[in-house]
Amino acid sequence: MPREGVLVHHPYIRMNDDQVTQIHQASMEILRDPGLLSYNREAVEIFHSCGAEVTTVDSGDHPCWHIKIPEKLVLQALDQPAFVVPKARVPEVCAQTKTHTDDQQRPRQSPTKRGMWGVGCGW
Repeated sequence: MPREGVLVHHPYIRMNDDQVTQIHQASMEILRDPGLLSYNREAVEIFHSCGAEVTTVDSGDHPCWHIKIPEKLVLQALDQPAFVVPKARVPEVCAQTKTHTDDQQRPRQSPTKRGMWGVGCGW
């Protein structure tokens, strides 16, 4: 006997466009004010070099910074490539590296000193 159930036409759609917009606006507001606290000097330098407002907070024993991220900075970061495949500086080594084409074989992206998302802040 077939199982009875509810036919779901779009199982991947969990929220409507208005709900997504509300979440986006609330997220941007939180990143802008109150912002973030960071105890990582390198992260603070990266955010500051990319245009975030950074102020020092007196926290006692450990240095701490307050970071306010403007919406423009987030939107610019979202326009950047999703990942970057590092290449060697020596051409002979580049010829020996493999380029991964499918999602399962991509190397993990990690932030670098070049920018928050490993691609620099040259927008």
